[in-house]
Amino acid sequence: MYGKRLRKFFNSSKADALVIHNGDSHSSTDANYFYYTGLELDNSILIARKGAEPVLLCTPLNYELARQNSDFEVVKFEKGAPESQIKSLLKNYDVIGIHKRAMRISTYEKLRRAGLSFIDVSDELAQVRAVKDEKEIRLLKKIIGATRGLLNSIEMRVGMREIDVLKQLRLKALELNAAPSFPPIVLSGPNSRIPHGVPSKRRIRRNEVVLVDFGLKLNGYCSDLTRCYFTGKCRKEREIYEKLKAVQSKLMKYGKAGLKVSDFVKKSDQLLKKFKLPQMPHSLGPVSYTHLRAHETSLHLVCRLLLEK
Repeated sequence: MYGKRLRKFFNSSKADALVIHNGDSHSSTDANYFYYTGLELDNSILIARKGAEPVLLCTPLNYELARQNSDFEVVKFEKGAPESQIKSLLKNYDVIGIHKRAMRISTYEKLRRAGLSFIDVSDELAQVRAVKDEKEIRLLKKIIGATRGLLNSIEMRVGMREIDVLKQLRLKALELNAAPSFPPIVLSGPNSRIPHGVPSKRRIRRNEVVLVDFGLKLNGYCSDLTRCYFTGKCRKEREIYEKLKAVQSKLMKYGKAGLKVSDFVKKSDQLLKKFKLPQMPHSLGPVSYTHLRAHETSLHLVCRLLLEK
């Protein structure tokens, strides 16, 4: 499967080799590394070459794990000489692609010191990943279903603190053998006006809106769902909420394979205007919510709406 994905990339790119660096597991991972290897090894480099077997360069700590779980050739980093290893593997290749948007500057400088030159293939990498195969779609549907079930099961009552709800979300994710795909957001009352705020010790009061933004990461893939909970009648807020649900429903029916994102955004703007709602502060174009990361490429936001049907 992973070799097939690499061939698909090379068929869509002028590069004849590809270097993907997966950095620290907490701060500088590259979703492309997982997509093309099926592994989440920190401080590892994938060297893929057109017409040749891919090579995984990894630390001694990850060597056995890589050998046990990859069909690719696995090579340990030579102490103090990773640049020479990379240069040797790429000596017969002229057009070397890198994911410039994700590669750390320090890694890029090391590769340059090896005397190699590169082209940025960030767009090509995103385009290949944007089209999901049947296995990925099944997995995404499973993760979205699990996330929806989790959000439907949480306790939300007056007097609880935002961080109490946050604790529930984290514990329920662990029970599913999953992890949050991003830091969960729980905001109540006036705090809910700040969509990307940080959960606090504020207690939930009666007749308030509680905003929850949450997703799961399972088997390398992510979900991202937003929910509003009401602790009373909240007539005005519910009226606006129902209008937004109507807009979403119409967009779900409008979205289909082959639709341009620009047309989808235009339709969204028209519907918001029709229902006398303000334009969204968060653009529809830049993110896809169900992918290897919680917020990903600019190409397939429609994916979320189709999967939600």
